[in-house]
Amino acid sequence: MKLFRYGAERGDCVSLITYGSLLHFRGADPQSRTQGALYLQAAAEQGDAKALWLVGKFYEEGLAPFFKKDLAKARDCFQQAADAGHPLAQSHLETNPGNVSG
Repeated sequence: MKLFRYGAERGDCVSLITYGSLLHFRGADPQSRTQGALYLQAAAEQGDAKALWLVGKFYEEGLAPFFKKDLAKARDCFQQAADAGHPLAQSHLETNPGNVSG
């Protein structure tokens, strides 16, 4: 864990995704889960398809306080993830061509 944290704090994309996912989905408290989401957002900003998909879901569903529900931002993230080859993003956009949330 310490190595992933070290890498994430220095902007390494793989570390951002790994450590961010661990914190967000398995964090012990809301602060850890929020920090994990912010690490995932940093990976998305580097163009990582998985992180873009997850950040799109954050915007689609709304994840306070940093990811207020915003379907336009969600769709943009899904489109970028799909363009990068993420299969769930591709499927999601094909299933919901007119909107994001169905």
